[in-house]
Amino acid sequence: MADNYRIQGTGAIAFGTEDVGYTDVGVIQSASNQLGGDKLELKNRKGNVFLVVYFNEKNECELKAIFDTGFALPARGDAIAILDLTNVLVDDVTLNYENEKECGITIKATRYAALVID
Repeated sequence: MADNYRIQGTGAIAFGTEDVGYTDVGVIQSASNQLGGDKLELKNRKGNVFLVVYFNEKNECELKAIFDTGFALPARGDAIAILDLTNVLVDDVTLNYENEKECGITIKATRYAALVID
C-alpha cells in the first residue's frame, strides 16, 4: 500500500536559490550559512565541565555558482551581502574546472557579529 501525503497549513517553505543574493559571479547553484563561534569549557577538579562560555559569534557562509566570466572575482577581504547578511568578508575564492562541464566558483566567507565595517 502506497503512502499518501497531504500537507496543509500556512507555513512558508523556502525553495531554490532566488533569494540568496550576491549574483555578481554568475548563476547561484547552492548556498549555506552556518552559525558558529568559539567555546570555552571550564572543568572542576574531577575533570567535569561545570561552565561553558560561548563567544565570538560568526556566520560561516559558502556559495557555489556557475561562473560568468563577464564578472570580476571578489578579492579576499571584500565585504559582500549574502543570505540576508551584510558585511560578510570573503575568505577564499576557488574556480572549479571540469571536463565537459561549466566552470564553477566557490566562495567561502565569514560574518563576525561584533565586527564593525566602515
